[in-house]
Amino acid sequence: MTKSTGSENLRRAIGEHMERVERKGKQMTDPKYLYKFRSFRDENHMRILTHNEMFFPSPDKFNDPFDCCIPVSYQNFTRNEFIRYWTDSYKEDSPAISDHVARERAKNFYKMCRTPEARKVISENQKKIMREVRSNEVGVFSLTANLNSILSWSHYADSHRGFCIGFYTGNLKVFLEKSGLPLELGAVNYTKEYPFINAYKTSMVEKTKRVLQTKSIDWEYENEYRILRIYGANKSLKIPNGIIRRVILGCQVNPKDKIEMIRILKSRAGRISLFQAKQKEDSFGLRFELVRYGTKPKEDARRKVRET
Repeated sequence: MTKSTGSENLRRAIGEHMERVERKGKQMTDPKYLYKFRSFRDENHMRILTHNEMFFPSPDKFNDPFDCCIPVSYQNFTRNEFIRYWTDSYKEDSPAISDHVARERAKNFYKMCRTPEARKVISENQKKIMREVRSNEVGVFSLTANLNSILSWSHYADSHRGFCIGFYTGNLKVFLEKSGLPLELGAVNYTKEYPFINAYKTSMVEKTKRVLQTKSIDWEYENEYRILRIYGANKSLKIPNGIIRRVILGCQVNPKDKIEMIRILKSRAGRISLFQAKQKEDSFGLRFELVRYGTKPKEDARRKVRET
């Protein structure tokens, strides 16, 4: 299979997976807010507030070497499985060819791939395709439903000296649906067992889901949600006002950074509520107090932000 064939199949599968996620999402209750931890030390982290930009890094920049890198096995197959799989692949890559032509190509390919050496070549080719997708094609914008995670504040918000941005999930989903771009929001699946993906026994949709949306159970505390963007690796996307509704400052934020954040929020057209994280006095946890920095926020005058 050519590199373009593999990439096109994967892109198509990502689109199908997104549709499945959307159908599933309508049957589930999404968290009211999703959050993004940020640092004042990285000037690019501020652009989400100063320029309304979401940045979609490629997965090869993530801190988990297993992320979006689960291998797909092409080693074990029966004759019928092989021919059926590659017939479908040829048809997807070249819709104009007949079923007969696609099947004959698959049969010829099978004759070439019966040796262990040939199977290894197929496997290596697929690995190259996945590396290309992981580094240059799919962009991922990561969010979390867990604002209260002490670990996440430590890992992603400069040891509690940074800040967290609260996205109103309803408005975010509407924007994604109307953007005209291949964007979709979905929850990450966490598992103890390392997934084994047999290319010939697993649909392309399921392969894509397992590769891009599966992480080790060790990361479950993050309660991560992802927006996948096809052809969007390492690109930014403008979002309208009204999606970002909250900013929460870390419990160890520098007073100068707090002043700068207030300046930025005051300069924005849309009102955003500001909260300050505080350490609880009687437990390992955080509480969140409303910070008044001008006119009364559109949110009510509660002193604490809900934990969801």
